[in-house]
Amino acid sequence: MGADTKALGQHWSSFTLAQQKEFLPLFRELIQRAYVQDLLLFQNPDFVYSGQQLLAGGALVDTKIVTPKDQFDVRYTLIPAGDKWMVTAITVEGVSLTVNYGNQFNRVQSRMTADDLVALMKRKFSNSNGEAQT
Repeated sequence: MGADTKALGQHWSSFTLAQQKEFLPLFRELIQRAYVQDLLLFQNPDFVYSGQQLLAGGALVDTKIVTPKDQFDVRYTLIPAGDKWMVTAITVEGVSLTVNYGNQFNRVQSRMTADDLVALMKRKFSNSNGEAQT
């Protein structure tokens, strides 16, 4: 289970298979855009590899974002996915992005259906770059 489906928590099982297939690429795009946008807030960042720890079935990779004025610890939890590694959690300065997205998702799911959420995300992405990302 990747960071995206972990963040969806209990609501994920209420999605139909078709809704899951439509939602996942949109949710991944949302996470990638938000993460990159946050990184752009750093002035002249350098990314430094700090170490790794192999776990049963995965690994932890520690990095730092270093700016002229500060540094920020970032930890990735990864699992093997074929010939690649898949990030299942990102923690920045001890704060889990997976938990944050999960909390936001729970609030949204209490107000709208899965179809409404997919439609909202499609509109958001089509408004930001001219065409929907699916």
